[in-house]
Amino acid sequence: MPRGMRKQKRLKKRLLNQKPQVRYEWLLKLKDATGCILLPEEKYRIYLRLEDEFGELADLDEDEAQGFSEFDICEELSEECGRIARELKKDLPDEIAEYSRTEMMSAYRRQEADREASGGNGIARWIILGIAVLAVAFLVCYKIPATRAVIGDIGKVLGFNSFAIKSYRVAGDISDGWSKAAELERQIIEGADIGARVKLGRVSWIVLKHSADRTLLISEEVIKDRAFQKDAGDVSWEDSSLREYLNGKYLNRILYKSEHELISETELTSVAGSTDPSKAGSEAKTTDLVFIPNEDDVFDYEDILGTMINNLRLRDAGLNPDTTAFVSAEGDIVDEGYPADIPGCYIRPMLWVASK
Repeated sequence: MPRGMRKQKRLKKRLLNQKPQVRYEWLLKLKDATGCILLPEEKYRIYLRLEDEFGELADLDEDEAQGFSEFDICEELSEECGRIARELKKDLPDEIAEYSRTEMMSAYRRQEADREASGGNGIARWIILGIAVLAVAFLVCYKIPATRAVIGDIGKVLGFNSFAIKSYRVAGDISDGWSKAAELERQIIEGADIGARVKLGRVSWIVLKHSADRTLLISEEVIKDRAFQKDAGDVSWEDSSLREYLNGKYLNRILYKSEHELISETELTSVAGSTDPSKAGSEAKTTDLVFIPNEDDVFDYEDILGTMINNLRLRDAGLNPDTTAFVSAEGDIVDEGYPADIPGCYIRPMLWVASK
């Protein structure tokens, strides 16, 4: 079966037996998207159908409603769509208007047959029509920010999360697009399995841990050719140029607007190194948004990361002066260290994403 047909069948199956509340939300999104259609005939056909569909939701009995309660609103929406359809009909040739009404009624009868046969919500037969409306909306209004916010809402309802996030970003400040994109990312991350790959901003991440109020991620992409600090000398995560970069320019580069609010501050303890015996091995506490692993992180998550831990720079000082601990190409932790002022080890950022 061609890929497009398989995708269409999955979509029809997904929507066929949705609860009235989900169906109601889908109809609202379709109603908004219909405003983008330029051809009056197509608008007329859709508003006729929306009139019937909202009317059917308004007439549900208690058993059919499954907790749905927006009956009065559906009645108003049915009347509104009917009024719009009648206004559009005035500008259509009589034969087109009559054909459209006949076609809609035929579709309605097919819907009733579907319901008797499958017990579904009766929208399978016109999902294709809805998709066609959205497709035309995309072509006509794809680059219009206000429309992309609506398209993002539709994509979210249908489960096309990646597409929805991109649409929200195009919408930007209109209809709170930036915040909607960030919130959808947060929901995806919160629901992801341990070890799953997720997207936050411009970077792909691996889910390492879920706690009660946040999720730990580590970057799938490494930073190369960046030293821990600019000059040889005493080594500490607290004063390192790498820490300054990750919590400043790096974070601003990878995150879109509103995503900064998702990142949770983390209190860290790191081991410092110095040629002064009184300072060597001392511990310093910092509060960071972005950080790199230490030895404990390697031990805790090596089963998840596998070879991704190889060649990693760690944030604790090494036993030798002017070095940090690192993970070798074979996956062994080398406490003796790698020079802190020389690039060569991979940098793999970590961060916590707060739950709502």
